[in-house]
Amino acid sequence: MQMSDLSDFTTGGSIHVVVNNQVGFTTNPADNRHGLYSTNLGRTADCPIIHVNAEEPLEVEYAFKTAIEYRNTFKKDIIIDIIG
Repeated sequence: MQMSDLSDFTTGGSIHVVVNNQVGFTTNPADNRHGLYSTNLGRTADCPIIHVNAEEPLEVEYAFKTAIEYRNTFKKDIIIDIIG
């Protein structure tokens, strides 16, 4: 992701999907990483991050449609974080 904006490494944008099921998560989030979300890496690549509730399938569908439209329009990376 960090090299995605370099001219020799570009793919015209990618859609990155994080399935964040949080099952069996035993570590306090404040103790395991420097941010609240596992998708904070997207900040270094300056790409948008969509957080969506896995229990709302229509919202997940809308998130994917939005991500596809963003990628096709701007040719840049985008992240979908499906929290369930």
